Parts: sequence; structure tokens; C-alpha cells
Amino acid sequence: MKRMMMLLVLAVPFVVGGAKMKLPKKAPKHIVMVGFDGMSAQGVRESDGMPFYKSMMRRGAYTLKRRSVLPSSSACNWASLYMAAGPEQHGYNKWNSRKPDFPSDTLTEHGFFPDIYYLIKKAYPEAKIGHFYEWSGIHYVVDTLCVSRDMQFNHKDEKSMQAVLDYIVKEQPMMTSIIFDCPDHPGHDTGWMSSEYMEALTEMDGVLKRIYEAVERAGMADETLFVLTADHGGKDKGHGGISMEEMETCLVFCGKGVRPGTVITETSNVTDVPATLAHMLGLQRPHAWIGRPLPSVVGRKK
Repeated sequence: MKRMMMLLVLAVPFVVGGAKMKLPKKAPKHIVMVGFDGMSAQGVRESDGMPFYKSMMRRGAYTLKRRSVLPSSSACNWASLYMAAGPEQHGYNKWNSRKPDFPSDTLTEHGFFPDIYYLIKKAYPEAKIGHFYEWSGIHYVVDTLCVSRDMQFNHKDEKSMQAVLDYIVKEQPMMTSIIFDCPDHPGHDTGWMSSEYMEALTEMDGVLKRIYEAVERAGMADETLFVLTADHGGKDKGHGGISMEEMETCLVFCGKGVRPGTVITETSNVTDVPATLAHMLGLQRPHAWIGRPLPSVVGRKK
């Protein structure tokens, strides 16, 4: 009996009604979230080779003080970015967790902590969701039962990168996530803020522009919200600690529903990204989510 009660406490069920909702009038019809593993706020701030990225900062709402959850590592932060909760809630507590390191405190009928994909799919069953990633570990931190296309890609392989762009143009999904495993690698190899690391930022700027141009070709640009994000920063040749170099990253919301030239002045965390998206899409946030909609983004509409 005690064991049964413990299981009930550790895994409280959460189910969202499957009735189709109507998208709020001012909501974006499309969301394109582009993530860069290891892109630190310091790197963005000091780079002079990211013209397109910085133009999106100016045209949207941004902060250079968005914090990671701890540890400032990959899997736990990507999980938090989709699940609007910390490791204490969802259970992913290591850089390479492929399943919760301890039981999630809330589970959907899919046996998974409720993430933004789950909320979108339950509210809008016909929505197409594309989930693209270079590092295979990201496959394990989202509810893939809610994803229309789940694909590992390599941005240095033109055929692979083009497949991601073609999906946007042809399918015009409601939400697309494209997560690059860069500039994390040069950070580990030669150090955060090294010349190789800064060159990788410039490379990512070019890839970001290609994604934006694909959205334009699809005729979606006026109805698309772009989210530029990262999991953590870095210091010397590593991350995972509590320094601001490791914890602070840049966060940008640009496009439909966002006032240009907005600086996000309130405190922000990776958990606030899905909470902000849920608010904009009119979705009910689970009680287990600790992330909050960012007032600077949702409080002032175009």
C-alpha cells in the first residue's frame, strides 16, 4: 500500500482534453525555434560576425541574461526548454540523460512529462510539428509521439540541411524546432571565446539566415514567430558550473506578435520559453510547469 501511494505521488497523471481549439486571433500560425548548443551570451555580445542574428534581436524582443537550469549542461536544459520545468520536476539531471534520472513528478497518458509539443498536439490535433536536431540526445527529451517529423541532421551536409529547409517550405508546420550542435564543439576543443568559437558563431549566423529565407519562400514570414535560444554557455573548455559565462545565454523572440526593439528586462530562464509560447497559442499550462510567460514578449502585441 505504501509503495502504491508513493508511485501515485511520483507520477501524477496530466491529461489535456483532445477537443480542437481555435487559434487566438493574434497568435502566430507558425513557430520556428532555432537552438544553438553552447552559444553563450558573452559570445553573442562580443561577436562582430553575427549580422543576421543581431538584426533579429533588434527587430524583436531579446535578453542577454537568460539563465540555464543547473547543472548548466545539455540534456537537462534542452528538456527544461521544452517542458517548462526544472530537473526537480522532469527528472533529467545530467548532460546526457536519455530518460529521467529519477521519476518525473507528472506524466501524461504517453508516460512522459508534459512538454510544449504535447500541449500543441492535444489542442490542435491536426498541427504539424517538425523536430530536427544534430545531437542525438535531443531526441530523448521530447514527446516524440506528438511529432510529425523527427530527424537527426547535419548542417555541414548540404543534402541533410536542405531536407530541413524543404520540410518548412513544403509542410508549413505549426511548430518547427531546429537544434544545432554548435558552437559547443569548438568551445570544448579550443575554448569558449576562442577564435574558432567566434568563427562558429559566424557560421551559425549564415545558417540562421537560410532558415529565415526558407520561411519567406514558404510565404509564412508574416505569420511566423521565431525563437532563438541556447541551452548553456561555457567557460574555458567546459560548462556545467555556476559561473555566469556558463549559465547566461541570449534569448530572442522575433516576428508575429512581438514588438520590435524590445529589451526583455524581467528575469528569465530556459523554462520560460515554452510557457511564453503556450500563452501566445492560448494553451492551458500544466500545474507542474514552473516557467512563466515573459511579460515583455506577451504583454505588448503588434
